Amino acid sequence: MAHFYKKTYKQLKYSFLLQLVLFLCVVMPGYGQIPSISSFTPSSGPVETIMTITGSNFTNTHTVLVGSGAATDFTVVSDTEIKVVVPAFASTGKIQVQSNQGSVFSSDTYTVTGAPVITSFTPSSGAVGTVLKITGSNFTGANAVHVGSGAATDFTVVSDTEIKVVVPAFASTGKIQVQSNQGSVFSSDTYTVTGAPVITSFTPSSGAVGTVLKITGSNFTGTTQVYVGNGIVEAKDFIFLSNTEIQLLVPTQASSGVLRVQSNKGSVSSSGTYTVTGAPTITSFTPASGPVGTVVTVTGSNFTGATQVYVGNGMATAFTVVSDTELKVTVPALASTGRIVVRTSNGQVTSSGTYSVTGAPVITSFTPASGPVGTVVTVTGRHFTGATQVYVGNGMATAFTVVSDTELKVTVPALASTGAIRVITNKGQVIGSGRYTVTGAPTITSFTPASGPVGTVVTVTGSNFTGATQVYVGNGMATA
Repeated sequence: MAHFYKKTYKQLKYSFLLQLVLFLCVVMPGYGQIPSISSFTPSSGPVETIMTITGSNFTNTHTVLVGSGAATDFTVVSDTEIKVVVPAFASTGKIQVQSNQGSVFSSDTYTVTGAPVITSFTPSSGAVGTVLKITGSNFTGANAVHVGSGAATDFTVVSDTEIKVVVPAFASTGKIQVQSNQGSVFSSDTYTVTGAPVITSFTPSSGAVGTVLKITGSNFTGTTQVYVGNGIVEAKDFIFLSNTEIQLLVPTQASSGVLRVQSNKGSVSSSGTYTVTGAPTITSFTPASGPVGTVVTVTGSNFTGATQVYVGNGMATAFTVVSDTELKVTVPALASTGRIVVRTSNGQVTSSGTYSVTGAPVITSFTPASGPVGTVVTVTGRHFTGATQVYVGNGMATAFTVVSDTELKVTVPALASTGAIRVITNKGQVIGSGRYTVTGAPTITSFTPASGPVGTVVTVTGSNFTGATQVYVGNGMATA
């Protein structure tokens, strides 16, 4: 009898396992499997084209990219189909689908028609302040130019085939990028910023918040900022030892990632990664999209003691640490489509995937791309109804009009700065990818010294300082 029950138990156990496997394969297709792309259509088109991606294991998709442009508007129709709106800053390139289980690139290339094209630039190297000539096509409407990781604040679209740009203070050796309302493009060649800092090594390669970190390299004189991952090192916590060495304390908001050194002659990122031990990690989150008020479950590790959670640029006011490996966050009113950030006293982490805030405003373009205070800028996109605030750079506009759900007009305010345009509604916010250049506004190219106690006299160099009314050091307004 015992043998009979033992045999029956084994049969039931194997039957259950077989049913479980069938359930995972049939009822929950794509669960736990890396997505694959078999095709997409059309193979080319302008920004705003609706593309259909066909493949498998699309369930749990959280990010879709067209070239280097992350899509803010896509729908997972089924486990085998995704529909995506080609984003404003898409570039000609592969289609990428990312899910909690992994990511995949298409074998074919999508061509963004009407997007800018770079054929060459000259010179191929130079210091900060060098005037760089970019040659190509479809430059009309260009609203942002980057030299490596540095966004240029001074550039001129000479014609549809030529742009002149002044290499910005925080340029780094890297590709040239041009963005317009019709898409974006990277140069095939690299621009070398001469005189910019160079990182050759750092030690240790890992450690907790507060660890003493030594960076070795060259051209460190004039260093103004140092980052550990996404965490900026405060001036009091880094010591300039020499032109070839910097010592710092790993900051509270550090995250595992590259080290970055910025000076008044350019910037550089390390080739190696620093690992913040004890910092939180994010492995996945669900759902991947939803409106303001949605409760998102974030899975990972080291969540105990979480102090802040962000959804895009919006800091959450309601979140719960369920356990060291799980956190629940309510999408806040000022959330924007973007990555999820979790901060603890041991560091911070940024999710690899993007959370899409449905119903939040979207900026596809704006015109003109530059102008003085008082210029009326037309912003095009969607979901502008109910807009409550508009910013030009760091300046909040006091005069703007919602013409329709897809158009908004804003007057560049007196305290505007060169930077992105931001629109806030009661359903979320959006920060445009392009930069609006405020002509005639003050610019800072460098300052010295880079650190010192209260009472230190700091010399700031730049342009258009005549008529300056306020100066801040960090959050403190200078009185003298």
